[in-house]
Amino acid sequence: MMHAVEPERSHLWEQKRSKLDAIKAKNGAKKRKKGEHRVVFNKNGTTSKIKKKTDLKFDSSFESGNLAKATRISKYEYELELSFDNDKGHFTQWFYFSVRRMVKGRTYKFNIINFYKSGSSFRDGMKPLSYSEVKGWRRRAADVKYYEGEKKKDQSSNYNILTWTYKQDHDVKKMFFCHCYPYTYSDLCSYLEDVKLKINKNIVLIDQVLSKTVDGRDCKLLTVTSSGDDSNKQGVVITARVHPGESNASYMMKGVLDFLLSDDEQAQALRNLFVFKIVPMLNPDGVFKGNYRCNSIGQDLNRHYDDPSLEMHPVIVNLKTVISDLVKERGVLLYCDLHGHSTKRNVFMYGCSDESNVLKDNEIKVFPKMMSMQPMFSYKDCSFNLDQVKTNTGRIVMFQKMGIMNSYTMESSFGITDKDSPKAAHLNRTDFENMGKSLLKTLYLYQTQKHIVDQVRDDLLRSRGDFRSKL
Repeated sequence: MMHAVEPERSHLWEQKRSKLDAIKAKNGAKKRKKGEHRVVFNKNGTTSKIKKKTDLKFDSSFESGNLAKATRISKYEYELELSFDNDKGHFTQWFYFSVRRMVKGRTYKFNIINFYKSGSSFRDGMKPLSYSEVKGWRRRAADVKYYEGEKKKDQSSNYNILTWTYKQDHDVKKMFFCHCYPYTYSDLCSYLEDVKLKINKNIVLIDQVLSKTVDGRDCKLLTVTSSGDDSNKQGVVITARVHPGESNASYMMKGVLDFLLSDDEQAQALRNLFVFKIVPMLNPDGVFKGNYRCNSIGQDLNRHYDDPSLEMHPVIVNLKTVISDLVKERGVLLYCDLHGHSTKRNVFMYGCSDESNVLKDNEIKVFPKMMSMQPMFSYKDCSFNLDQVKTNTGRIVMFQKMGIMNSYTMESSFGITDKDSPKAAHLNRTDFENMGKSLLKTLYLYQTQKHIVDQVRDDLLRSRGDFRSKL
């Protein structure tokens, strides 16, 4: 299920390697200026009139695709630029593009030159994904490096460069390269239609439109419970893909739905205990467009939960109404927003804190601590705070304004784990789906196994020095 990668190198070596990479990149750029630069793909502009049979043919004009420009800088090397989420030159990370004319046995080099973040799991051993209809999704990239590049548009700091080589090992018309396993808006719609045909008749699944997006797409709201009287059931809210480039969150969500809609005894018990409100894809426009963090008009929805507008953030306005009504009607035991994380390893949670109330502050940590009983979840990577720069996020607004104590984001590395493994290994789609299932299995234990909850609570209280909030 996991594929081993090179062990993590020392921090000092990583710093030295980054400096060497930067020097090599600058020297390489000087050499390339003397050679041939030809734009072979430009999504929003013109390409070179000169064409050669050896030129690779790039494209990103498909759902969730992101590649703005490709420039051939030598016979088998290409410089690539990603589309920004907004006109300020912010937010580039997600990439997804196709390449034709790759020749079996030949090695190509790709350099994406305008990553926005300085940190990345690509520094930590993660490899870009490749796909063909013959071989499926694989991580075969070699010589992967991530280092500082040229100044950003606003001159605030430098862009960063991801570079890798790829030796084509089979004959195929088209290859795809991607940051993480893609999961599109169409994938979600197809999945939901398929699920509705298969579920047990005793399962209540209501599929409705939470809101129209800015571009007019349907943002889906699912209600899941069991048939019969639900007056004594508490509410649970689970959401995903507020950041469209975090496609691993959709696989975690798929794991949630697969398990919750199954005939498993624990799933049946959960449906009898709770009314679930689930939004599988909060940002359909951003997902469709191939953005990393924002919707189609450059708005990061997870920075507007406290002050959303119907014009720019209609999904968040309507989601808050649904949750507020649920809190008033039956109370909400758990709010969890699923995310991908670009730098940290493993799967973990961000929660809130209350330093004025030791018992409440301790209680907030119980559910994440119980999650650590599941494979791949790392409690040591969890953090509990009310960071000032994140006061408009869903997690903090649900905690402070809606009064939901168990308010979390569950974050998964895009591809690296060292939990239960002596060295770093890549995560795959099954791993992400299993983490979604683990969320619900932990919820089952949390609600039905009081002796386990009491033991975890007491252990945390006894070790407050080790588990105090990280500010």
